[in-house]
Amino acid sequence: MSVLVGVDGSDGGRAALRWADAWAAAVGARLVAVASWQYPRTAALPGGPTLGAAGEMDEVAAEDLRSTVVDELGEGASRVTTVVERGPAAWALLQLATREHASLLVVGRRGLGRLEGRLLGSVSRRVAELSPCPVAIVPTEWHGEGPIVVGVDGSPGAAHALDWAITAAEAHGVGIVLVHGLAGVPAEVGPSAIDRFVDQARTLVDRHAHRVSGAGVDVVKVVRVDDPRSLIPLVADQYDASLVVVGGKGDGPVSGMLVGSVVNHIAQQSEHPVVIVPEPPR
Repeated sequence: MSVLVGVDGSDGGRAALRWADAWAAAVGARLVAVASWQYPRTAALPGGPTLGAAGEMDEVAAEDLRSTVVDELGEGASRVTTVVERGPAAWALLQLATREHASLLVVGRRGLGRLEGRLLGSVSRRVAELSPCPVAIVPTEWHGEGPIVVGVDGSPGAAHALDWAITAAEAHGVGIVLVHGLAGVPAEVGPSAIDRFVDQARTLVDRHAHRVSGAGVDVVKVVRVDDPRSLIPLVADQYDASLVVVGGKGDGPVSGMLVGSVVNHIAQQSEHPVVIVPEPPR
């Protein structure tokens, strides 16, 4: 079992490395730190930058990566495998995740790589859309030692994400908070109709809660008439969540998922690490 983390020298990449190291140690996984590089488009233009041969660039990237790992992890750097890939960061991470059969792929939410020169925010979005394994998106300043907050909505993707969260909660000895937000309730709907919607939602969440408690994990249920994009981060703050877990949805060409507006918003706004779990292959 291996955990992959993208490291680009930015504060976001360094935060992702620290978080991935702690996660890999907790679950007993091998940690692989990955850096990528590519020649800038201007290299072929007259007056463009003078760059070394590919082999030399590999060595520079490998030296920078190892230096970053040592700076951030100290003696713990000895247990980290470092890999340098050529090409765009998202493509490199996705290819290696497939080859390694990674159990988790970790990226920073934002950052600017020195060699690749692009925002890691775009990399995190691309990786989350197409990854064959769960993706953890780590904010630069992350915190939380409480339970795992899981968004549930009755979809197969959310159910699969909950299964992943239960395994993670067991490994880390924490509980789970199930969150369901009822968004888009028409203003003209009367109180009795809203009560019916809430009762249906509670029945759904109760069903999920039974699965959690059946695994021996403590569970809390939160059901509110609120937009899940704001409700899930709010609940994560209230419970000082160690992690937020959501399921990916849609029809991405590789993994059968495409990060939707709700998932993307939570991943970009949460002050806690967010794990996006793709649906299993159909």
